[in-house]
Amino acid sequence: MNREPPRDLEVMVRHILPPVTLRKYVTRIFLTEISLPEGEAVEDLLFPDWTGFHFYKLSNPRGETLAGRLDSDTIFSVIGARSRGLPFQATSLRQWGFGLHPLGWTRLVGAQASDYVDRVCDGRVEPAFARFSPLADTLFDDTRDPAGEFARMIRFLEDLPETSNANETLLIETFLATRDADIATVEALAEQVGCSRRTLERLCKRSFGFPPKILLSRQRFMRSLSGFVTNPSSTWTDAIDPRYHDQAHFVRDFRRFMGMTPTEYAEMAKPIAQPSMLERARLRLELERAFQGSTASAFYGVDL
Repeated sequence: MNREPPRDLEVMVRHILPPVTLRKYVTRIFLTEISLPEGEAVEDLLFPDWTGFHFYKLSNPRGETLAGRLDSDTIFSVIGARSRGLPFQATSLRQWGFGLHPLGWTRLVGAQASDYVDRVCDGRVEPAFARFSPLADTLFDDTRDPAGEFARMIRFLEDLPETSNANETLLIETFLATRDADIATVEALAEQVGCSRRTLERLCKRSFGFPPKILLSRQRFMRSLSGFVTNPSSTWTDAIDPRYHDQAHFVRDFRRFMGMTPTEYAEMAKPIAQPSMLERARLRLELERAFQGSTASAFYGVDL
């Protein structure tokens, strides 16, 4: 896995802030273009994330998780919320996609999020994603038209019917609280949002996909990983979140979430993951400047 990228590889990754009408639901819109010689493929490892919807022109990636494998003949795939790195392989492609916050999952999908954790599937086959399939047929045409494709995606998402949930206020408060670096335990999280641990567990399974303990540790890990990947001069010592007890604690989490040691990850090629992480960091700064540090910037953030 993750051999050196082909010499003639060209990668373009662009992340776009969703319009205000979609920011409660959509983490970001993204466009990825990969150009390779015929017969060549590139490999990488995606980091933990929320649910991602992917629509392909030309070819598309092959990916595998503990819950299944995605073959290369679909034009629409969905990767559920992840607590593990996802190995994938791709040939030349154009891909548009978007990520969903837990509220977006609840409002626009509505299925049990835990059923799709660490799972990759064909969006045209899985009934939970049937309402998104028409976008796969209408997003691309015969010409390369990023502006037109983006506009079609936004119109489609804005026209989707929504469903409400009686627990939405608690969901939003929980989402915000998991991003607070000072909240390190499930007990503290439940106290912050004002509910019992049992209620919190049910909510997280339904809308986030993970138990609250996993959510908190995943956030802590991703703060560390993002700090390392987006700062070329940083070391793991610089990047490790202060909530880790020691380096051994961090290494255990790294193995748990990425399936390797920090040293192994630092040495591997990241031709897709690194530009993606850099784009997320750029978009996060853009958003924070727009909201000037208000609470809204935390909720409407690109996350993780």
